[in-house]
Amino acid sequence: MNDDFIIQAEPPPLPGMPPPLPATPPPLPDPLALLAVVPPPLSAGQPPQFGEPPPLPETPPLAPTPLPLSGETVTPASAPELGAPPSDAPPPPPPPPARKPFFRRLRDGVASVAEWFFGGAVLVVGLAVLSVVPGLNFLSLGYLLNVSGTVARTGRLRDGFIGIRKAAVIGRFIAGTWLVLWPVRITSGFWKDAVLIAPDSVNARYWRIALVLLTGLTLWHILWACKRRSKSAAGGARKVRH
Repeated sequence: MNDDFIIQAEPPPLPGMPPPLPATPPPLPDPLALLAVVPPPLSAGQPPQFGEPPPLPETPPLAPTPLPLSGETVTPASAPELGAPPSDAPPPPPPPPARKPFFRRLRDGVASVAEWFFGGAVLVVGLAVLSVVPGLNFLSLGYLLNVSGTVARTGRLRDGFIGIRKAAVIGRFIAGTWLVLWPVRITSGFWKDAVLIAPDSVNARYWRIALVLLTGLTLWHILWACKRRSKSAAGGARKVRH
């Protein structure tokens, strides 16, 4: 027989031995081909398969930030200070008022009682004067009717003393004006005496000039005192309201 046509069979593998490796390894897959494979879209409500990342949520497009115009300054947003309370927090309660000394409270109490009695006296005198003036006597009658109705409605006598503090203010104004006008009265008496004794003398002219200057100064002082009193009363009413 010819040796070229003889095919030698491979010996069978021994038991317990691994199979022989192939002569050439298989080719590796192309990475670009793997990237080109697009998985099919998931339907609504279908959970992603094992090994696939969940789909990202759709985000709305961001609005463009307007650029500042020429000459316009852009201030950064103010950040809250460290330790500052939040803006919606209620304001802290005001501190309690300081207690006044005993002698000051005693003085204020005595002054308040004296003012009340002084206002009552001024109110009685004012009503008596108004009752004898024709046309103004209706004011006195209306005040008495108001007082009677208030006492009848509330049943308390102390509610009938209406306007005592205001009458005290009017009485202080009248008393202060009467006291301030005393120097003008004395100067006017001296000028009249000088005119009776020597009408064309130098003393009579000097007393006249002094009377004019003192009268103007007194009127300015009265107006200034009334203006200051009105400002202080408005400030006190504002404090009581707040």
